[in-house]
Amino acid sequence: MKEISYEQALAELEDLVQKIEAGELPLAELKTAMQRAEVLKKYCEDTLRGVREEIEKGE
Repeated sequence: MKEISYEQALAELEDLVQKIEAGELPLAELKTAMQRAEVLKKYCEDTLRGVREEIEKGE
């Protein structure tokens, strides 16, 4: 994944989820959107996990 910030990834993920839930995407785009959402979700989770670990080490 190209370098994006956590905030950018979260915003894109929220946008994709909204479009998926609202049924705004054509079927041809749905699979790609869901795959991208999964990548973004993992990126956000990994980023948060890393920050949490850094905080715990510092305590």
